[in-house]
Amino acid sequence: MAANDNNILDLLNIVSSDSTEDFIKHINEFFIKRSITDCHIWDVIGNICEPCQYIHPDDYATFDIYELGFKEDEVFLKNINLDISYFDYNYHIDSAIFFSYNSRITHIITFETPLPEDLEAKIKIAAPYFGKRSVELFSKERQMDLYINYQKKVDFVKRASIIFMCLEIEETISMSLSFFMDVFSADVVCAVYKNEFHGIGVNEEDLIENITIHDMPLKDYLININETIFVENEVISSKFNIKNAFFIYDESSGLRFALFNIIVDIVPDKDFCSLVSSIISIAVENALNHEALTKFKIEETETIDAEGLLIAPGLADTHVHFREPGFSYKETIRTGTLAAAHGGYAHVCPMPNLDPVPDTAEHLRAQLGIIDRDAVVHVHPYGAITQGEKGEAPAELEAMAPHTAGFSDDGRGVQSREMMRAAMLEAKRLGKIIAAHCEDNALLRGGYIHDGEYCRVHG
Repeated sequence: MAANDNNILDLLNIVSSDSTEDFIKHINEFFIKRSITDCHIWDVIGNICEPCQYIHPDDYATFDIYELGFKEDEVFLKNINLDISYFDYNYHIDSAIFFSYNSRITHIITFETPLPEDLEAKIKIAAPYFGKRSVELFSKERQMDLYINYQKKVDFVKRASIIFMCLEIEETISMSLSFFMDVFSADVVCAVYKNEFHGIGVNEEDLIENITIHDMPLKDYLININETIFVENEVISSKFNIKNAFFIYDESSGLRFALFNIIVDIVPDKDFCSLVSSIISIAVENALNHEALTKFKIEETETIDAEGLLIAPGLADTHVHFREPGFSYKETIRTGTLAAAHGGYAHVCPMPNLDPVPDTAEHLRAQLGIIDRDAVVHVHPYGAITQGEKGEAPAELEAMAPHTAGFSDDGRGVQSREMMRAAMLEAKRLGKIIAAHCEDNALLRGGYIHDGEYCRVHG
């Protein structure tokens, strides 16, 4: 009686599982407790069966459900007497349980030897309930996965909005490269647009000489690809260890991207590939439309009689303080650029003493949004050299580079020699300048004064 009670309790434990993983592990434990170790549990997708990775993580084999003895409307079969093999994996099947419900099969358990008669009788009774619970868990987890993946795509689009702020095609490409490298944690990113190469971490010669796919140089493959696609273990390189590649194609402009070794928690399925292509397509269209509109405005510019006047290029001020965001009671981008325009300044570079300090791409976006909305002259902001201009940790120079004139901590000198050197090397790599406040705090001793009569009198 106790043995029967244990059987019932264990079977109830299986059908009350809260997840597919627990469900499979409880089934495996059920048979192990009864010294049945010659069984194999199979995952079923469609009609394809593979060893369940929860139980057989080192096995790899693929069979059709009919190769495992499946028959329509049967949940338990015995005396099957099948021998199947997949390369080095060999299986004998005497009996099998099929977990099915409403014509959907999620798992199969095969046994190499006959089950004890008393256990077989209980399994026959329990098998339909196993099938129903298995399908319920599969459906619930599938719906949850779809919802989570949807939310991830929504978040991805929100983060990608920074690309839509670009007003020129070259800027769009540069920002897209930085964005893709950041969001996908890619080792290498590159793009080809109108036969011009752009890359981070790789050069054009590498695509011609050191990287191939399908026995052709990657450069040839990239300029001819006409779809957005994710591939694994297809790219070969003598220089890089490339495990996967994500190719992005915009049909309207012919712009193509290649990303190597991406890490992504969104399934790179057809829908996601289409989403990425759409983002690039919209960003490129925005940039091209803006360039066309700018050209039109230039062509339609009013003619002014400049006789007796001095004509000069718009002036540039590389050190201004537009205290927005954070301190708009002192100055705003609107008032600052109006003053600049009144004085003949066409380009200005505001310092990063703001709140938030533009030390990350996200913080910089807050400033760029106001510039785009309110500026009446060209504004090229500085990004901070260090986080919060505190000199303690480096800012996100690479992520900010496409939208900055350079990097500065404004009136604060970076006191760490090593950090300043690292920042200067990174700025050089990015093609940006460092506008440094060259002041060594160790020499101040509480203050300083120019040498002269006053200094000599007052010590």
